[in-house]
Amino acid sequence: MKKGDKTIIVLLGVIIIGWILVDTIVLNNNNAEMVVEIKVNGDLVESIPLNEIKEEVKVVEINNQYGKNTILIDREGAEVVHADCPDQLCIKQGKITKPGVIIACLPNRLSVEIVSDREGELDATAQ
Repeated sequence: MKKGDKTIIVLLGVIIIGWILVDTIVLNNNNAEMVVEIKVNGDLVESIPLNEIKEEVKVVEINNQYGKNTILIDREGAEVVHADCPDQLCIKQGKITKPGVIIACLPNRLSVEIVSDREGELDATAQ
């Protein structure tokens, strides 16, 4: 291995470490308030800030003319753990932890979404 090869490897390592630091510290700044919004038929039913959850897990029961759902919310995110719909896709979607990701239960007209107070936040950029 030549001196130039070692320099390139070290330079790539510094770039990768810098990228990781920028991604974790700047782009995923956890100072932004994240809120779980639960909607039925497009209407906001409940809005729960994740940083205000005191107990280990908050249980939210939604029971209306469209169906019944149980949502678990903790400081990291939200997930649907029970639904009386036939396909159970909302349960299979698993836990959401990032803004912009939505759990949808179409038969029960339910949506669970995490929103952030940082407007204009990008998921990715294209060049």
